Amino acid sequence: MSNWNEEEVKVDYCAGILTLRKIVEKHGIAKSTLIDLANRRGWVRKKSPTKSATKNPTKPTQKADQKKSGRTDGRGQVISAGLGITKNSGRGSSSETKRKNRSGNPNPKNQFSIRNTASLKHGGYARRMLFSDSIVEDAQALCLEDELFLLRARNLYTAENIGRWRSQLDDYGGENRELQDKISAAENAMMRNTARIESIERTLACIRKMCADADYREVATEKLLRESDRERGELELEGLRLRNEKLRTENEHLKKGAGGGTNEVIIHNSLSMPSGGGNVD
Repeated sequence: MSNWNEEEVKVDYCAGILTLRKIVEKHGIAKSTLIDLANRRGWVRKKSPTKSATKNPTKPTQKADQKKSGRTDGRGQVISAGLGITKNSGRGSSSETKRKNRSGNPNPKNQFSIRNTASLKHGGYARRMLFSDSIVEDAQALCLEDELFLLRARNLYTAENIGRWRSQLDDYGGENRELQDKISAAENAMMRNTARIESIERTLACIRKMCADADYREVATEKLLRESDRERGELELEGLRLRNEKLRTENEHLKKGAGGGTNEVIIHNSLSMPSGGGNVD
């Protein structure tokens, strides 16, 4: 167990000059113990100077000297007082060097044709009615289900207004022409909305039917392809079987023919030798 002095550790910790690692190495105390001790004792650590301040301490003096010696233009160049000599601070030269060192074709070919409208996000209505970008993006994301929801919501809202106007008309004794016109117009609007709802429902049903038919045709086509592949495979197997049968038959005929030739040779060799007792050379 290492011995360390709490007061010395506190002085180094609160000074903020040494890092925690250096304090740990100097006093032989564990880092977790140091942090726990600082939290329990309520030690406040001073902030260490920033890196920019330690690395470039002469920047303010340089700027002051530049102001005393002359003035600077907008590009960071210092103009000496009375001489009109311009000193470049280095920014312009570095940017020019980067431009010179760039690779690639300095005169690239135009990849977009004259009638290319791939980047066009909206058409003539949006340009002329001055729609905002958010409206254009939301309109592109809408579908028939959203239109159906809006029409049903309008019908419900109109029905609520009709009920309120009828209650007011009862208060007037049924003799208010303005309320009667409002109720009639609202009922006509509900009928138009209902017709549009029926049209959208039929369209959605047709779309669902078309999708189901397309899926069925895709499945039927895949089934036919599989059946044709299976039939082709069966035909190939049948052809292989017939060819094997033919080869087997031909082999049997060849064996029979080869067997007859052997018998003839045997008969020829079994003929009696000529008499005379002479030697056969």
